[in-house]
Amino acid sequence: MNRIARFSFHKFVRTRLTKSSQSLSRQFVSPFSTTLSSNVANLDSIQNIDNASILTAGDSPPHNDDSIHLQEHENYSDCNVSDDILQQRLKLRQQYAAYIVMATDKDDSNSGNGNDNDNNDSSNANPPSDDKQDAGHDDDDHDLEDEDEERFDAYNMTPTEIIEELDKFVIGQSDAKKAVAVSWRARWRRRQLNDDYRREVTPKNILMIGPTGCGKTEVARRLARLAYSPFVKVEATKFTEVGYVGKDVNTIIEDLVAHAATLVKKRKRYELRKELKNSVNEIILHALMGKLSNEQELKYWKRKLRDGTLDEMNVEIDVIREHDLSSFLRGGLRTNPYLVFAGGGDGQSGFGQQKTEKKQYPIKRAKEILIEQELKKYLSDGDLANQAVELAENDGIVFIDEVDKICGARNSFGGGERRVSQEGVQRDLLPLIEGTSVTVQNYGKLNTDHILFICAGAFHDSKPSDLMPEFQGRLPVRVELKPLTRDDMFKILSVTQYNLVNQQIEMLKTENCELVFTEEAVHEIAETAVQCNENVENIGARRLVTVIERIMQDINVEASDIKKAGLTKTYTIDKKFVYDNVGEILKGEDYDKFIL
Repeated sequence: MNRIARFSFHKFVRTRLTKSSQSLSRQFVSPFSTTLSSNVANLDSIQNIDNASILTAGDSPPHNDDSIHLQEHENYSDCNVSDDILQQRLKLRQQYAAYIVMATDKDDSNSGNGNDNDNNDSSNANPPSDDKQDAGHDDDDHDLEDEDEERFDAYNMTPTEIIEELDKFVIGQSDAKKAVAVSWRARWRRRQLNDDYRREVTPKNILMIGPTGCGKTEVARRLARLAYSPFVKVEATKFTEVGYVGKDVNTIIEDLVAHAATLVKKRKRYELRKELKNSVNEIILHALMGKLSNEQELKYWKRKLRDGTLDEMNVEIDVIREHDLSSFLRGGLRTNPYLVFAGGGDGQSGFGQQKTEKKQYPIKRAKEILIEQELKKYLSDGDLANQAVELAENDGIVFIDEVDKICGARNSFGGGERRVSQEGVQRDLLPLIEGTSVTVQNYGKLNTDHILFICAGAFHDSKPSDLMPEFQGRLPVRVELKPLTRDDMFKILSVTQYNLVNQQIEMLKTENCELVFTEEAVHEIAETAVQCNENVENIGARRLVTVIERIMQDINVEASDIKKAGLTKTYTIDKKFVYDNVGEILKGEDYDKFIL
């Protein structure tokens, strides 16, 4: 029965290829139809071999039988796709035909060994491993969903859990970790209150005081990633008072809302991940193979699409034209680069009806574009703007660094600069921190009453009391961060996740090189960084980057040549190696090359 099915399948495919060749010869140039004809000839040779084997076995040529469920495929000729896509589609169909032949040959061998049950189960020409592969991919998707659920559940973490997570990336600074953990938990508590109390509870803004490189920025950045909340980091020195040349402080809120819009889209994409994946896969499969009426072939290509085998194949998809947005930007209006306006739909864009054009992309890139377009069907621009504003108002975090540079220290020269870039910026920041309404283009009004502000500064040449009294009063929680010790430096290199040592090891693996750091070498690097900070300028943990890059300079140059030559090599970094490369620091010689 399997040989009969194979004979009929070859006859069916040969007939369809012949018809396709005749049809395409009337639409396209002769080289493509010649290719189809040659493929038909190749299939004829396979058919003749199979016929000979069947007739030799004493069987008569099979007739068309309704019991053999061979559904008719769509004609290969399609005036809506280009020639190269049609050729690619033909090659893929031939690949599937070869897959069917291999499956039937496997069934023949099983039947020859007396495995009748296996022969009956595989009569539809599908290998038994398909279901197992599908189950394996389902398990992988389930693991990814669990990982995403853990990340989205971080909002309900307790202060103890937040501190434990921060310990994985930041060494020491327990007071700062406690302050940000309590401030974040206060937001969860506020949401549990009734509306009357909720309006009255304000965030506990924080002022971090500590030398550069001690972890002020890292604590705030890790908190934002952990909480999966809108986060903006700015330097106070790049702003000027309203009315002068320079950036306005209101751009802080604009950037915060733009980040919030990105998070809203990510959360919606996660919520609709199954619907979007199924919809995009259907579009990709139709663009790749045309209409598939054979259920077994459809299953085969779905599996290939899921495991990434087809990622480099090209498909033609309908893409929304981008010139509408670019023309809007040329009009001089500021807008959010993450918010793509759509014509029609909610009627708020003002661009009119959307226009699409066919473009050819690799499948991997086409998936990203189609997911964005499909997402807009579930999340209109109006809903995106409203949800982004709400998220920024309730969960936004603004980190203002270098705040000590705007406090107007005694050694600041020039009254004009002092007013414009220092006290003037403080006066503009006052209403934002206290709570005001800011109008953001394309989003509307945003209230800053419940945004958490974290300000930080080294205060080497000034002190917090040099800030305006009103500005000090809006930062009620003060935290002093301690300078890093030798033990702290060593832990930064050995205990934290994705530390500098592991980064160097993983980077050299891409060059076919293995890098090994001994414990004595790590101690020596930490000691060297501390001494360099004491002798030159204390830049904290950033000094570790300078020392490691100096140690790895020659190795990084040589590693690329090793990979190019097709060789492998192992480098061992010990205490002597570290001393030989940066020993002049310990000898108290020239330090200029270590100054950032």
